[in-house]
Amino acid sequence: MPARIWRNCSTPEQAFSNPDQFVAAIRGLCAERRTGTLFVVTVDNEAARFVLRQGTIVAIQFRVRHGLDAIGRLRSVTSGRFNFTPDVAGAQDAPALPPTQEILAMLAQREPAPRRPVREAAPAPQAVSTPQVAPAREAVSTPSGTHFERAQRVLEAELTEYLGPMAPLVCLEHLVRAGDLIGAGDLARLVEAIAKEIGDPAKEARFKREALAKLRE
Repeated sequence: MPARIWRNCSTPEQAFSNPDQFVAAIRGLCAERRTGTLFVVTVDNEAARFVLRQGTIVAIQFRVRHGLDAIGRLRSVTSGRFNFTPDVAGAQDAPALPPTQEILAMLAQREPAPRRPVREAAPAPQAVSTPQVAPAREAVSTPSGTHFERAQRVLEAELTEYLGPMAPLVCLEHLVRAGDLIGAGDLARLVEAIAKEIGDPAKEARFKREALAKLRE
């Protein structure tokens, strides 16, 4: 990927169809000593972000995982889309991260493909017994309704100021975990949890104040 595509402004969203393109994008930003945030959305609609300061990776998040745990999960990413913005999105540096070159090397190491099981010879026929029917797995449902939809709109709008294109996915993850939003206490706990994704105490406080004010209108 040519280095000249990264300018001192937000870049258009770009797609990647293999992990080498994704790692090359990060490597190019680091080589140019850029400061900003690379937002990533995988083909499975899972969100990630890399925060860079002068070409050094200082924070990594994948869904709700951070640091080394996020790196391990990101090694399984195969395709998706990304864009870069010069805003660091209020993220704090993660002190436990290894050096940038080590991070890039770790990301370039792909998760091994699962081994195919060896097919064994069919067992000798046995007496037929009545099969046990396994209980059906319970489907994971997304909450719906007026309260959920309104909260989603308000929180996405407020969080986009801090997390950019990652905001809708972060909000949805927290809303699904929160379930039904019945009372003011539920909303306060939800906003508190989402605010922690910002990573800057002053911006977290402002987000909580403004989000709760609009949710209570």
